[in-house]
Amino acid sequence: DATVQAAGGAPARTLVVRHHPLQPSDRRCFERGALGVDGPWGFDPLLLDGARAAARPRSAPAPFLTGVLPSVAEEVVGLDDLVAFVAHPVRAFLRQRLGLSRRTDDDRPVDALRVELDALERWAVGDRLLGALLAGGDVEAVCAAEVARGMLPPGALGEDVLDDARQKAEAIAELARGVAAGSPGSLEIDVAVAGGRRLVGTVPDVIGDLIRPTTYSSIGPKQRSAAWVRFLAATATHPDRPIASALIGWSRGAIDVTLAPLAAAPTERAAAAVAHLDALVDLLDRGRREPLPLYCRTSHAYAERVHQGRADADGAAAKAWTSGYDWPKEDRDTEHVDVLSGVVPFVALLDAPPAPDETGPGWAEEESSRFGRLARRLWDPYLDAVARRSE
Repeated sequence: DATVQAAGGAPARTLVVRHHPLQPSDRRCFERGALGVDGPWGFDPLLLDGARAAARPRSAPAPFLTGVLPSVAEEVVGLDDLVAFVAHPVRAFLRQRLGLSRRTDDDRPVDALRVELDALERWAVGDRLLGALLAGGDVEAVCAAEVARGMLPPGALGEDVLDDARQKAEAIAELARGVAAGSPGSLEIDVAVAGGRRLVGTVPDVIGDLIRPTTYSSIGPKQRSAAWVRFLAATATHPDRPIASALIGWSRGAIDVTLAPLAAAPTERAAAAVAHLDALVDLLDRGRREPLPLYCRTSHAYAERVHQGRADADGAAAKAWTSGYDWPKEDRDTEHVDVLSGVVPFVALLDAPPAPDETGPGWAEEESSRFGRLARRLWDPYLDAVARRSE
């Protein structure tokens, strides 16, 4: 530029320098002469499609499904499938019906020395310790095995992580042994449910007539719903036994939920358990035809406030749904974002009315939204059972 000028006084660089767009799908890559060559610079047909798509007028996102899928014809319903559904209905639809699984974890090998574990890794350490302690392992041997895994940070950093996990695991294990001592076994499940099908599976953590699920996690709706389904399945399959359930976890040092036998007489227990299971299997059937507006924590928060007779059910559900600045909640759950075409506010969940067949006995017809009616359908029986235990 200091020694040569182009015609008209322009800097010389205008003759030799071409500013290429950062994105290979930029429309200029496919315009003749736009980037200093006679023809287009780009030649990839997929990138050309992208450039054409970017030039088209923007349209609203298409719905995840254009209609309800046909029912699934099956003679056997897996107990684990039902548990997975009540814990995360949308994820169960994607996995069980569409065969889709979203992975967000980075599984690449770590090539640096660990100096700190994240929350999930700390939980995994504690969960392994708790499982080994409940299986009768010696605490020192269990801790030595955890060190030998090589997953802890070095030196004092790893010792601090292990000490914290050990104290918490020992406290939960001691609480579990106080509720029911002994080696846990399992119950085989095989019971007739709605539609001429059979619910089949295995209920673990059984000691005598007590189901004692124990978790290193804080107790939440996911753990409560799983305990409820397994309690119902065990009661329906073995009505001659007064099955009870005690859900134990990190919940301020106390048993979180105890479910007493549903009734005194075996026939009454069986009838009540099967009726509840039929309702849950019906929800599963609906949830395999489309992603339902049913979200574990949010729906539980809503149904719980309604059950308590409080007027702030929408507010409680919105709080459970909406992420904070540094705390993602169900509105940012990967599967929810997929089926809702983005992060939506809680009020958007209330737009859809109940389906025409979501009415009658067992349905909370006073709920005007499908979200509210499904939340009550899932959680009301559980909340009633917990309330009876508290009386």
